[in-house]
Amino acid sequence: MSALLSLRNLTVTIGDIEIVHGIDLDVARGETLALVGESGSGKSMTALALMGIPPRGAVVHADEMTFAGDKPPAVLRGDRLAMVFQEPMTALNPVFTIADQLMSVYRHHRSGGGARTRALHLLDRVGLPDSTGLMAKYPHQLSGGQRQRVLIAMALMCEPDLLIADEPTTALDVTTQVKLLDLLAGLQAELGLGMLFITHDLGVVARVSQRVSVMEQGCIVETGETGKVLRAPAHAYTQKLIASLPQPVIPAPRAAAEPVLEARGIGRVYRSSRWGKSHDFRALSDVSLTLEEGEILGVVGESGCGKSTLARILIGLDRPDEGNMRVAGQAANALSQKALAKLVQPVFQDPFGSLNPRWTIGRILDLPLRLHTDLSKTDRAARVVDLLTSVGLPKSSAAVLPRALSGGQRQRVAIARALAVEPRVIVCDEPTSALDVSVQATILALLRDLRLDRGLSLVFISHDLAVIENLCDRVLVMHQGRVVEEGAADRIFADPRHAHTRALKDAILRIEPADAPMKEG
Repeated sequence: MSALLSLRNLTVTIGDIEIVHGIDLDVARGETLALVGESGSGKSMTALALMGIPPRGAVVHADEMTFAGDKPPAVLRGDRLAMVFQEPMTALNPVFTIADQLMSVYRHHRSGGGARTRALHLLDRVGLPDSTGLMAKYPHQLSGGQRQRVLIAMALMCEPDLLIADEPTTALDVTTQVKLLDLLAGLQAELGLGMLFITHDLGVVARVSQRVSVMEQGCIVETGETGKVLRAPAHAYTQKLIASLPQPVIPAPRAAAEPVLEARGIGRVYRSSRWGKSHDFRALSDVSLTLEEGEILGVVGESGCGKSTLARILIGLDRPDEGNMRVAGQAANALSQKALAKLVQPVFQDPFGSLNPRWTIGRILDLPLRLHTDLSKTDRAARVVDLLTSVGLPKSSAAVLPRALSGGQRQRVAIARALAVEPRVIVCDEPTSALDVSVQATILALLRDLRLDRGLSLVFISHDLAVIENLCDRVLVMHQGRVVEEGAADRIFADPRHAHTRALKDAILRIEPADAPMKEG
């Protein structure tokens, strides 16, 4: 099969640092090549170089970079070559309607009319209802999955031959992710697209690609047929990635323990008014849960099911309209915010967004100690070192800013900050969703160790059921603001009883290692 895209000896240099080191790629018409690797491996830099939009100051060189055998790919950007970016909210212009953004692409590359007709057709084709009404909306009025579908429609406006998809499903829940992957596969089969699919998720690789290239530190270390590479990886780095994937773990038997956190009949309604009319949105309805001392409770569900609203109520950032909560035997509504913070601490999804970028790590960890303890400055400094050590970071980390750390290191800092006041409960809201598989594995191992060493109780909120199955003792499944199923983790995954739980389980993209027994945790 002749190559649609040919790339030979691509290098990308910024200043004196070579980011991409002489890589080769070929993508045939109708083929999907997955480019997989961890953050910082050079995947996105390769895509930006192909599109002709590298970062300012970057120098791109290649012995060959041709599209359909003749022209440089960047010359055909937006026309025969298109890209779907990772974060649709930043890729779409917030001040223009969906119609403006779709039609402007068509008008830039095509003469004559037909832009609106083409846009409406593609919105229908990517599975968005009421395409006419949606054309008048702005990006913020759409869900994450809807925005990503709009980006796909935009990329297809000029009927490209090659589509570059850069982590297009990373922030999506499992069922939405599967729908988008199936959509892309259907469009590829219908239109004969070649596709370069960039991801760090090996389950996605297994589902979408015929071939895979594995990238490490700017180099391609392994290329081959997807099934062969994933079943029998030749390179040590590929082996490490596959070994890091979360596998099912049978929860170890636990003796009954006293509840440390209880919520009963929690309801939350968000009220707003517009043009004299009230608009109520019920985020939670009659949600109840019990967390025992030393237990890890998983809370799962699709985006918009109420998981994060529940998390905000559990940590005291929001108040329920209905129901009540008890922490360590005390009524939560009788506790001050400061008293509740000493009992329940959060770890948020985005550690970079939750850490002050202008403060050193030492100052970030010192703040809760100043607020909640009577320790002297010297003792607080010693405690900061202890906290860093407890999460596997060197004491030198105290002197640096968050931007000097990797994503996994920043999440360790967030966990250390949560531990500073020695809480009884930590509520983790999607703490591993943006992390590479190997970094994710280290964070999950850290949480397990902290549970054993400190007797911590964890509420672990996620849309990734593979992670929940690997970590949690019990699982609570949410759908449309309600709890639809609850039980021991091994029972939930072996015998899901609610249709929504079954749908979530069926959407797990997993690489099954040959004859791998389920481990006990």
